[in-house]
Amino acid sequence: MVECSSGGLGLAYIDMEDAYHIRLCDTIARENDELRHSLPYIWKPNALRVTKGVQLLGPYLILKKVKAYNDFPEDDDPCGHHNFGWFMHKSKKIFWTIDDYGGEDGLHLALTVMLADEW
Repeated sequence: MVECSSGGLGLAYIDMEDAYHIRLCDTIARENDELRHSLPYIWKPNALRVTKGVQLLGPYLILKKVKAYNDFPEDDDPCGHHNFGWFMHKSKKIFWTIDDYGGEDGLHLALTVMLADEW
């Protein structure tokens, strides 16, 4: 059993051996990977949010790193959703996260890129 976020609805305990949950996690990971790989062209109902700190560093190279990101250790991604990552850029720790809004406020997925200290 793995404790996972259930899209802002709290925590869920997922049996990662269950075939249904394996397929569900694969689908979520594929959608999240497709969103990242579409950078910088993200359109509604999805959204890209870049914080002020990232804007001040110059977002082009940072977004390029987010797009190419492919390091999902179990500690950072226990459910295999590919919805969080971090890396260093110019001595700054950069976080990126993908949140599923499920249509709330007209959004499906939102990719946020921020400095770790903006978390």
